[in-house]
Amino acid sequence: MAATEILELEEELEKLTRASFSVVPWSNNTFLFRFKEAEDRDLILKEGPWSVANNLLVLQPLPDGGSVADIVFTHCPFWIQIHGLPVEKMNRANAELMGRGFGRLLAVENSHDGILLGRSFLRVKAETKLDDPLPKGFFLRRKSGYDDLWISYKFKKLTNYCYACGRIGHENKNCKFVSREAGERSGYGPELRTGRRVRQAAIPIEEIRQQVDEAEVRVNLLLQRRPIAHDDGDA
Repeated sequence: MAATEILELEEELEKLTRASFSVVPWSNNTFLFRFKEAEDRDLILKEGPWSVANNLLVLQPLPDGGSVADIVFTHCPFWIQIHGLPVEKMNRANAELMGRGFGRLLAVENSHDGILLGRSFLRVKAETKLDDPLPKGFFLRRKSGYDDLWISYKFKKLTNYCYACGRIGHENKNCKFVSREAGERSGYGPELRTGRRVRQAAIPIEEIRQQVDEAEVRVNLLLQRRPIAHDDGDA
């Protein structure tokens, strides 16, 4: 992590908490975050994951008496949306069941009743193993007469990841896990992120100029057809 990236991260975290902290380079791309207040540290851990230059920053608390060398950075907590479930399946029991499928379940979005219908999807927070491909979803088998239903996942604050193999930590061009042909059929893409914006296609400048010229011609023709106003009154 470069010095400019450390400053960028410090500014982002300070906007959230106004916390007083420092970042100390440690070893092997590992950094120690030192907070003056434990409450600020806990809030940063709770609101993660964080990213630097769109690369995932994996944060782990340092236990009392522990060493940085004792910490493993193999898992990261994500808020995960579960889309496409039938209404009768949208309850806390199913949210917990599916949440445990990602790894260690940390939280389920709260609801006043047992049926979680505050949104069109369920939301859980779970630790995800970073060495494995991100899960895309699953087919839900239904009763006779109904086709299997695709249930999809979306990850909040998901940073750069490989659309070929589905792993965090590298991009398609650097993938060593699958062939190029297999990567093109992987089914991974930006849809795995929450809040994805649809980017409008750029309009070529030649097309814009043509549209302007055509508009000017239409305006000139319209002006030629209109009578010219004049005043017959006495001066």
